[in-house]
Amino acid sequence: MNIGLVDVDGHNFPNLALMKLCAWHKSKGHTVGWADMFGHYDVVYKSKVFTWTPDDPFCYDADEIQCGGTGYGDYKKVVLLDNNIVASRHGIRQLEYCRDNGIAVDCNQGMDARIICKSEHLSNLIADLKPYGTKGIRIACDMDEEIEPCHKTIQKVLERNPKALFVVYCILTDNYEDSVRRVLEWRKYGHSVAVYAPPYRDFNNPRQVIPRWQKDLSRWASNHFIYYGCEWEEYRRSKGYET
Repeated sequence: MNIGLVDVDGHNFPNLALMKLCAWHKSKGHTVGWADMFGHYDVVYKSKVFTWTPDDPFCYDADEIQCGGTGYGDYKKVVLLDNNIVASRHGIRQLEYCRDNGIAVDCNQGMDARIICKSEHLSNLIADLKPYGTKGIRIACDMDEEIEPCHKTIQKVLERNPKALFVVYCILTDNYEDSVRRVLEWRKYGHSVAVYAPPYRDFNNPRQVIPRWQKDLSRWASNHFIYYGCEWEEYRRSKGYET
């Protein structure tokens, strides 16, 4: 991934949030630098500390732009970037604080359903959170053994909050049958569950070739209306090829 950072305040002090984002993305092998208007970015992070600082006026060529920091107005909305927030007591305390204070929350990474489904407290906590944005509760299903915990988590949360929405992250691997199985699992929930299914990218292999079936499966699964509008086999045949 190519990541762009924007320190909107533009002061001489280090922006801790951007420093942490930089370190995390670099640990994953991603390219990170200050954003400009000449490159294309997978994600641009804009951070602002002070409410009186004017917002960044520039437009960036980016698939996704995320704005965060106390300078972006309402302290009643937060985006939590922890890679697995339910895996630590500190992370759970942050969620409890948000619930108890009516703070709308976007847990930006896929949470570990294997942990959530084993705890009545956690599944209730996730169900009771006020959502920030429209993407829903994000959980990860990158391996076959995560399918059942994801089902249990979805069912527990929907029992408590029937209006809850989910996004299931299903990374696509070289195993066609496994990838398709994990992607197809969620259609039974109707429009309560969306799927995000990016192909696995090996950032240590600049010559990696993404198979055509992964690209098409990703497009089919990640488009909410196509995912529920037609079968995968039907979509695949419409492309005129076999796997």
